[in-house]
Amino acid sequence: MNNRIYKFRAWDKDKEKMVYDGDTKWKANTYPVSITNRGIAYCDELPRDLGNIVVDENGREGYRNWECDEVYLEVELIQYIGLKDSKNVEVYEGDILEYTDAFDVEQVGKVIYDNNYARFALKSIEGNIDGFMDLASDDFEVLGNVFENPELLGGKHE
Repeated sequence: MNNRIYKFRAWDKDKEKMVYDGDTKWKANTYPVSITNRGIAYCDELPRDLGNIVVDENGREGYRNWECDEVYLEVELIQYIGLKDSKNVEVYEGDILEYTDAFDVEQVGKVIYDNNYARFALKSIEGNIDGFMDLASDDFEVLGNVFENPELLGGKHE
């Protein structure tokens, strides 16, 4: 049985804002958004004066106050890696962490997907790659992410 939790967030490139699954603050008067493999899907609240009446299968009338659109904007999907930091903050690909490497040296680096070993890993500012199993301890902390805080890596996103 797979106990892994699959979650995503998305970087809205137009608004330059991080969007989380279930977010209600991304756009005013919207139902919580869904992060999908194609982008952000959301529902707009309809004005009550439009007479949006619906009839269910039993003949009961009701008011339909949401119009769902699948609006897929230019976003970058970001995956939760299944770990939390020392302050119980979920860690996502692209997050910037402070950590101690295998040589007991304090580092700052970003979470990447390492294709060579099919794993999430940390890439330090110097370019060294450490797997999470290689760290001196599990006492690492999320400082920010490459989209909202590139200055933590000296302004480098890539």
